[in-house]
Amino acid sequence: MSELVRITAVGLTGGLLALALRRQKPEIALLISLITSVIIAGQVILGVGELTEQLADIVAECGMDIKYFSVCIKAVGLAYISQFAAEILRDGGEGAVASKVEAAGKVAILLLTMPVIISFLRLCLKVVNGL
Repeated sequence: MSELVRITAVGLTGGLLALALRRQKPEIALLISLITSVIIAGQVILGVGELTEQLADIVAECGMDIKYFSVCIKAVGLAYISQFAAEILRDGGEGAVASKVEAAGKVAILLLTMPVIISFLRLCLKVVNGL
């Protein structure tokens, strides 16, 4: 809970400071927004790392193949990274580039998950052909 309070405080402080400076010094406001975003992302990544380790332990105890779990975690990570980058680009006025970054993130997720999708489809074929 204290992590959320700290992240919220950093976000509000950085956001309000950037807002106050946006008219007089837009380049400094953008820099403050970027620094604030990086600080928040760093804190979130640390928390996610701990959570991922705990989930990996549970997955191992269940006997599930860890490769499927790691693909899921990587896909979520790619989604957050591409969204984070796109939001920074939008803040800088580069909406067209932001859209391309989001599209690239979606393609990267699809490519990452293709082996799992193919494995699932092969399993479905085995079940259907076995009937």
